[in-house]
Parts: sequence; structure tokens; C-alpha cells
Amino acid sequence: MNMNKESSLGYRFNVLSRLNMSFLNNNLKKFGISAGQVSCLAELLNHSSPVSQNEISTALAIDQAATTRTLDILISKGFATRAINPENRRQNLVSATPAARKISTDYFNTLKDTDKIFSSGITREEHKLILKIMDQMIATAMKEKNELSNC
Repeated sequence: MNMNKESSLGYRFNVLSRLNMSFLNNNLKKFGISAGQVSCLAELLNHSSPVSQNEISTALAIDQAATTRTLDILISKGFATRAINPENRRQNLVSATPAARKISTDYFNTLKDTDKIFSSGITREEHKLILKIMDQMIATAMKEKNELSNC
């Protein structure tokens, strides 16, 4: 069976992802952040207390090494801190810094502005339906990923 761009979800996700990365890279220059750090910083800002690197990796469905590299960048830019968990010395806890919290409102507004680009041509009902379908797809893919990891 031939897979072509007319019938491929992956192709569309890839195009949307590249476009999203392009918009984000442009819109986040003012913070000194690139699109690759967006989800990690957002995850930190959405937690009021420190979280483990493993929790971040799991929430974002990215591997530990990529999480570590991204956090290293955020730490070097002053947006995150890392400390050893005193209750489990094998675990690192990370959190957003006061500098990250200071920009959080503007940061999330910038992300919302980027989101508006993708939803401007659809109705509110279509938007809700797309989110619902994407959530179903994510849940299915996460389940499959977890099953593959357990093999």
C-alpha cells in the first residue's frame, strides 16, 4: 500500500508541527527561548512546586535524554533550576525560577497568539472537535508507546 500526503495523518502533523515551530521561534525571540523549549517551560510553569525530570518526560512524551538537554538549556538561560530530591537522591527535581514566573503571563499570551493562527479559519465547534479527536489520538498513541516500552 502506498502512503501519500492526501491520506496521511503523519504528513499533516509534520507540516503543522513545522509551521508551529516556525511561528513559535519567531514569536518567542523576545524571551530568548526556542520552540524546542516551549513545552518543557510551560510544564514547569504549570506546577507550583518542583517536579521530577521523569514526570516532565512522561507528561510530554519525550525521552529522558531530550528532557535533560532541554532543561540544561532552560537552566543556562535562568528559567529553571535543578536540585537533587532530598527524599530520593537518585531523582532530580526541577522548577521554574522567579525569572520564568515573571514572564509567564506574557509567555502564555504569546503561545495563545500562536494558537490563534491555527484556529482562525475554523468555528468554535470545529475547534472543540479537533481537540477532542487529537486528545483521543494522543491517548491511543501513548498507550501504544507504553505497551512497546514494556516489551
